[in-house]
Amino acid sequence: MKAGSNKSRRPSEPRASKKRKSDAGTAILGEEDENDKVHVVKKTAKKRAKGKLSGLVDLPIDVLFEIFGQLKPFDLLKVARVTKELRRLLMHRSSRSVWQTALESVPDLPPCPPDMDEPAWVNLAFDPHCHVRF
Repeated sequence: MKAGSNKSRRPSEPRASKKRKSDAGTAILGEEDENDKVHVVKKTAKKRAKGKLSGLVDLPIDVLFEIFGQLKPFDLLKVARVTKELRRLLMHRSSRSVWQTALESVPDLPPCPPDMDEPAWVNLAFDPHCHVRF
């Protein structure tokens, strides 16, 4: 131990483990023993398993738009929040027709205000959370 250190430690106790991140998804764990030697142990991170619907984003856009056109507006909003790829696809201007088709399937729904886009209107109309700020 260094002189002037406020921490007291018995010489027979090993020091606490120190973790640091390294590249390539591995964590390096270093432990110091009673002789202040560091033993390095690498643990690799587990890769996430792909889900059953992982191939959905690989379908042609026309097929996806046909599927998404059958959904209710709030379900379409939930799908847009699943992955970055689906969000990028459904929030693009080219998918406006999908949102309009979904909105037309709801009877007695007021039309989308001119200053809002369809996803924002769906969020305001169907999301159960309060959107008012005081």
